[in-house]
Amino acid sequence: MEPQIDFFDQFVLDALAAAGLKNLTDEQKRSFVPQIREQLEQYIGHRVLPLLDEKNQEMFVSLLQKEDTTKEEWFNFLKVSIPHFENNMVGILADFSKEVKQILQ
Repeated sequence: MEPQIDFFDQFVLDALAAAGLKNLTDEQKRSFVPQIREQLEQYIGHRVLPLLDEKNQEMFVSLLQKEDTTKEEWFNFLKVSIPHFENNMVGILADFSKEVKQILQ
């Protein structure tokens, strides 16, 4: 049974494909995807932080410092803390994808 790919991993693979790297080997995927995913998570953090009020910025820092914060906790926090969450995330992800494409071309 093949391991499940989560949304961010799939997004990274799609961004790499859009940048012309469609035919990565499994070994290359294991190498590139975690690194770019980490960059994506940092990018999202930098972009959403200014959208948070002071109380939610403190909660954001608190979640960062907690080593066992789950993906679900992050998602739920961001969804309730960021105005127009879905629209903001679509824009943030589109911008990240453009940057990946520019860097890799």
